[in-house]
Amino acid sequence: MQLDGWCEEVTDVQESLPNVTWDSRDTFVDAAQERSECWEALQAQIRVAEKTGSFVFAHRILDDLTAVSLSHYLRHDCSARFIDLSYLGRWREVAVAAALAVKHALRGARSLILDGNEIATCAETLEAWCSAVEAHPGIQQLSLRGTGLDDKSVSLLAEALRQHSVLFWIDLGLNRVGDRGISVLTDAVADSSVLLEVNAVGTDASEAVLAQLASALEHNGKQFRGRGGRAKVLSDLKMARAEAMSKAMSSAELQPVGGPEVAVRMAHSPAFVEAAGKPAEAQAVVAFGADVEGAPAGSSEIFFDAGKGITEELSRRCEASWRYSAADQERLCELRRTISDALAHRQQERDRAEEVLTRLVTTQCSFNEKLAPHAHRILELKTELAEEVEDTKHMLQGNIRLKLELQAVQEELELTRRQSGHCELNAKSLDSGLKNRNREVAEDVERLQHLLHSVEESIASTVADNERCQRHLSALRFDPATEGFKLGAAGGEDKLS
Repeated sequence: MQLDGWCEEVTDVQESLPNVTWDSRDTFVDAAQERSECWEALQAQIRVAEKTGSFVFAHRILDDLTAVSLSHYLRHDCSARFIDLSYLGRWREVAVAAALAVKHALRGARSLILDGNEIATCAETLEAWCSAVEAHPGIQQLSLRGTGLDDKSVSLLAEALRQHSVLFWIDLGLNRVGDRGISVLTDAVADSSVLLEVNAVGTDASEAVLAQLASALEHNGKQFRGRGGRAKVLSDLKMARAEAMSKAMSSAELQPVGGPEVAVRMAHSPAFVEAAGKPAEAQAVVAFGADVEGAPAGSSEIFFDAGKGITEELSRRCEASWRYSAADQERLCELRRTISDALAHRQQERDRAEEVLTRLVTTQCSFNEKLAPHAHRILELKTELAEEVEDTKHMLQGNIRLKLELQAVQEELELTRRQSGHCELNAKSLDSGLKNRNREVAEDVERLQHLLHSVEESIASTVADNERCQRHLSALRFDPATEGFKLGAAGGEDKLS
């Protein structure tokens, strides 16, 4: 049976807690150490939970005694409706015990916040919490922001959510959940009729897969239209929490729940002294070192790696219910959650950057291995290219030398051409002169030929006349050889006739 199994599980948890002795009434005595500040803070929050119905124990580093006390309180005495166990150091020591308490006890719990605790890093812890969520009959709100969930762990969690009857809000933000995990969760939402809100902001899922999840949630939300819709259902839970927190406000002035020693220690804190008499917002500003009157220049800058002092101081203020009203305390808790989300988001982005850098280095190494032969070949080609460049350099130098010689020869050729032009021009001039002289000589020859022809014609005429004269003389029987002509100054023509 279930009770026997529960007792066996409790026995296993008791054996896993060191330095603790248990008596017959399931109480414990720590024989190795005195009560620590963390243990006193736990007792203070237990007293606050008895009056407000809200148990908030977050941002603490557990020691052995506190771990045992927290497990014992959750298993036997806790009746709070709202439980916040976020960002607890050494969470692994109480993870399984807290899961068993949720599974077998804590029947009045309606809201459970486990942000920043390692749940998915250990298979045993993940299985215990999936079983606890599935077995709890009344939990309505579950926050698992930054708990190390991945696709495999979300698949196991989806099986636990598939048949849950009242859980309608779950926060899985700031986890490395991809498309496969969100797809399995979408199927679980489709099978469940009460799961109305799933926060997947800060996961690795794509927009398309998140849109499918939103569509499945919208389909479930339509079933509650007659009762006010999803917003009305979620606001009812928030109103119940507000009423629980207002319970402390309606009380008369509460004494410090940690006892006089805790009140004196918190009252003498430097930040408490500095913030005394200021409203909650101003006190939160003082706690974070933001701009205040008289603050040195640069004090408003945010140093993300400044340490845990700011968070620890703010946690003390969140636990000081005797000093603040319920509304102010809620604002401080909300501010602490905002800071925790910012730190978790920064760590997630760092992890993503490291993964990307690792993949980049791996890809680069693989690429370099594949590129090595090509790199060697490129080196050889570069060497050959350098040799070719050197040869080309010598060739270019010889080409330049030849070009210079060619230029000199071309200049000489141009000079020769100019001289040849001058000679040709002189030759043409002489040829023209000779042609003119030839023309003149030809004209003279032609004139002389005409003259000669005239002389020849005259001679011919004379010869012809002489022959006529001889014939005439012959006819007159005059022999010129024997007879001479005696011509006087007058009468010569008569003798001839």
